[in-house]
Amino acid sequence: MRKSTLWLAALFLACVVVLGWKSMPAGATVKENVSDWVSDFSLQGVRNFLKWRSPGIALAEQAEEEARLLEAEQQAYAVKKENDAWKEQESDGEGAAAISKNEENKSNQNSGSSQNNENSENNKSSQNNENNENDGSGPNSENSENSGSNQNSENREDSETSGSNQNSENNKNSESSENNENHESQVDEKTDGQEAISFPEYVQAAAAGNQLCYTWSQLTDFDFLTENFYQIHSSTTIYPSQLDGKAYLKKDFSIDRETSGPQILIYHTHGSEDFKDSDSNDPDTLITGVGDALAKILEDEYGYQVYHDTTVFPYNSSYSRGREKVRQLMEQYPDIQVVIDLHRDSSPNRHLVTDVNGKSTAQIMFFNGMSQTTSGPLTSRNNENLEDNLAFSLQLKLAAEQLYPGFARKNYLKAYRYNMDLAKRYALIEVGAETNTLQEEINAMEPLAEILHCVLQ
Repeated sequence: MRKSTLWLAALFLACVVVLGWKSMPAGATVKENVSDWVSDFSLQGVRNFLKWRSPGIALAEQAEEEARLLEAEQQAYAVKKENDAWKEQESDGEGAAAISKNEENKSNQNSGSSQNNENSENNKSSQNNENNENDGSGPNSENSENSGSNQNSENREDSETSGSNQNSENNKNSESSENNENHESQVDEKTDGQEAISFPEYVQAAAAGNQLCYTWSQLTDFDFLTENFYQIHSSTTIYPSQLDGKAYLKKDFSIDRETSGPQILIYHTHGSEDFKDSDSNDPDTLITGVGDALAKILEDEYGYQVYHDTTVFPYNSSYSRGREKVRQLMEQYPDIQVVIDLHRDSSPNRHLVTDVNGKSTAQIMFFNGMSQTTSGPLTSRNNENLEDNLAFSLQLKLAAEQLYPGFARKNYLKAYRYNMDLAKRYALIEVGAETNTLQEEINAMEPLAEILHCVLQ
């Protein structure tokens, strides 16, 4: 009797585990979801088992689920129509702007000596409009549609550096020929991005046609941004209404530096990540040691107050433990306005390195969790700060292209949330990989600190 009872209990447990595991969402990984599975999906397995034992209940719930899916499909179709209308409106607006610009150029050619005065007035007006315009965004829709924007994004990284440099060179030539008459005297001779300007100054220069890397129309074009600045994982997507370049570039991420406590928090979800020549017993040779270097530069060279947390969390619950720690620290230090989760990437077959000021330097990558799969939003992992997170990482990427071309890889988009909802200025940054040396990692902290300062000052 005892043996048969044990066998039945074991069979029941096996059914719970299998059915619970099958209930995990598409695109989830064991490391990201094991803690959620233990707490949530095992219970789901019990519910599935009971439904299997109760056909009447199962049929009723199936009908309810089909009704919910029908409603979701209708919402997705409405969002698709909204996005299509948005893109058509943007296209019409650009066409009208181009006609207006051509007419203005013709008028300028006949205006003689009044040209300089007119250009000066236009530039002032452009800058004033930018400063006065509200930091809004395009329509916010979180439902899904089938997107073609990520079809060519999966395998772009190998040619990223050469493609970025080529686009940059073409943009420079095009901009020079188009705006030479109006802006030649205003363009700074330091064209290699070695002068640290504030990001608002960068935006003003771009709108006036004086930017060094990209034209204003490129920076506000959804297709151009997704093609050149993003790598989109197959588990997620991004829509035009979620990437309003014009609004994102005008967001102000400067912080209050007159505080009594730390303004920047640096921590590590995966504090045990190591490098080619790391000593696993020496935390100074791990990603935590790289975080120390970044904190020191931000404090000593730029005057920020930084709190660096070196806690190493258990890997299988690192995001949930990290979330609790960040919340605790933000309550303890309410002046924290920036949260940096510093990682190193996993890329065993590539050496992610470039040259910065004559030093062999690990490349960086800004990472965003979209809180949505290709099937729709993850309502249990909603991120009310998604728009600001995307704008923050886009500004950091553009600052990197301006100051150190080739240093920052394409911004990476993936389905889940990765605790980025905890702050508007939240940056998950991947520095190099396990193929990099510790010195290459540390060398990357100087340019990274300058890029952060460009956006935060």
